[in-house]
Amino acid sequence: VMSDYGEPKFLVAQPENKVALPDADLVFSWDGIQNWGIRPAWLFFKGMRRSNVKFVLFCNNPGINNLKHRGQGLLNVRRPPFHFAEAVKVVGNISYTDKPKQLLFYDIDSIRPGII
Repeated sequence: VMSDYGEPKFLVAQPENKVALPDADLVFSWDGIQNWGIRPAWLFFKGMRRSNVKFVLFCNNPGINNLKHRGQGLLNVRRPPFHFAEAVKVVGNISYTDKPKQLLFYDIDSIRPGII
């Protein structure tokens, strides 16, 4: 996490602990959310809303059924149980594997309340 003062701050915590994130304009995750699974990812997104994070940029696996692919390091926030709306920006085809991957950029306020 980069602070207003330009000094990097690192937060090491498990999402199960419902930790509040430090004030930040942007939270970035590369494959972190996928490796946590559904419940910890859900808590992480809720923590961003509680912490007044403005934007989030993270990996997504389009076309993946979250319930069918549990525990495989894959997550699709456009499918149940997340049902996220369309992202503000999408960068596709960023994977070198047979599993599709994209970067999604969201304004936290564009993710409807109640979802996170």
